[in-house]
Amino acid sequence: MGGIDRRSGQPLGRADLIAAGVGVAVVAVVLVRDCRYGYFVDELYFRLLGGHPAWGYVDQPPLTPLIAGASTSLFGDTLWALRMPAALAYAVLLALVWLIARELGGRPDTRLLAVIGAGLGPFTLSSATVLFTNAFDIPLWMAASLFVIRALRRSDGRWWLAAGATAGLATYNKYLIVLLVFGVLVGLVVVGPRRVFRDRWLWLAMALAVVVASPNLIYQAVTGFPQLTMAGALSGDLGDRYRGEFAFQQLLLVGPTLAPIWIAGFSWLFRQPALRSLPAAAVVCGAVVLITGGRPDYAFPLMLLLFVAGCVAIQHWLSRSAARRLLVGVAVGGNAAVAIVSCLAIVPLSVVGSTPLPGMDLIVMDSIGWPELAAQVQAVQRDHPGSIVIAGNYGETGALDRYDVPNVYSGYGPMHAWATPPEGTTTAVVIGVANSVLSKAFTNCIIVAHADNRHGVANPEQGKPIELCTGPRASWSTMWPLFENIAPYG
Repeated sequence: MGGIDRRSGQPLGRADLIAAGVGVAVVAVVLVRDCRYGYFVDELYFRLLGGHPAWGYVDQPPLTPLIAGASTSLFGDTLWALRMPAALAYAVLLALVWLIARELGGRPDTRLLAVIGAGLGPFTLSSATVLFTNAFDIPLWMAASLFVIRALRRSDGRWWLAAGATAGLATYNKYLIVLLVFGVLVGLVVVGPRRVFRDRWLWLAMALAVVVASPNLIYQAVTGFPQLTMAGALSGDLGDRYRGEFAFQQLLLVGPTLAPIWIAGFSWLFRQPALRSLPAAAVVCGAVVLITGGRPDYAFPLMLLLFVAGCVAIQHWLSRSAARRLLVGVAVGGNAAVAIVSCLAIVPLSVVGSTPLPGMDLIVMDSIGWPELAAQVQAVQRDHPGSIVIAGNYGETGALDRYDVPNVYSGYGPMHAWATPPEGTTTAVVIGVANSVLSKAFTNCIIVAHADNRHGVANPEQGKPIELCTGPRASWSTMWPLFENIAPYG
């Protein structure tokens, strides 16, 4: 097993040029690929939020919506423009993987292995192909981890400031960075090195993180901490399912064939006195996610860090045998092949509904059928002049807005406050609203169609009833609170 190189990093080699070429090639493919599956559900939402910039939303910090709005404003309201920032963030992620591998003493071929294995894993590659919060959250976690490693490994407390600033910035994308901060601090307390708590730079870094994050935190405080409400709703609705899937998902996220490598990384880091707080942080973060019923991917960047460390851990083991290199190459290549098929829209749309897509099937499934849904809703609306449309979730609302369906209202999250249906409206085309709400709001609702994506893809919208509701029971200002919800999609 390899040890830590105390220098600033290993020298460059030909393998580093290959790693750079791999990164450039993947980003180029992502940018020019055929987006045959269409908008992912979260992309429709962030596109919509991007047109309503704010310090925060009931379910989101502001960064990803701001990026979505800026990119579509600059480059046009297209799927390519929306996804371009994700591809660029992915390029940054690959550079960070390379830097971490080098900082840990990885040789050029080890850094190449880390870039290919981490960059072409299913969850990581998905972050390059779809604009969602993970596209920016993973690089931010990895950047903070790099700075923590440098602070600990080089005994240079000034790197804590970079880690603190990155953590503060990351709160504008997701608050999950608090998990990393908490995990590292607990790890330092439990397994050390505890001497870092005597370093003023660490305390200055924590203060800096709070200062950078303060506008975001002030928004949450002023608005009653809506993100806590949202987190509670997610955990309450899906927590048990997430707990049951947690262990299995940890294998899938990095890739099941790569599990021995990240396990080796965990063991190797734990044997390094300066860095053992990092695997301890992975345990702490995993335990918090499991206990609270959070999504299994919430601490994924730490799994990625363990994989990178594992590449360094096995570099001497690999150098002793061509058979060992072949074995690892097959494991990494097989994992990459599955990720490429799942994430790069290779499977034709006509057969995607009957094709298993390990790991990223939910992203693919939730990217299909939105134009068809909008067309169906608009057809019903045209048959009933003067009617409005009420959509229940953020995907439906975002799709109806993207495909220019007029007079759309939604009770979901921030959109509930944007507009109330006009008084005097007596007819509504409704999709995605619970019958318990509709029975309180209208005297009559009939199903006039069922959503059909025409590709046989069994996603949450397929088969959903489209209803025509008439006879409002009260004024819209009285009824509209009934429609408010923050239910998770799916």
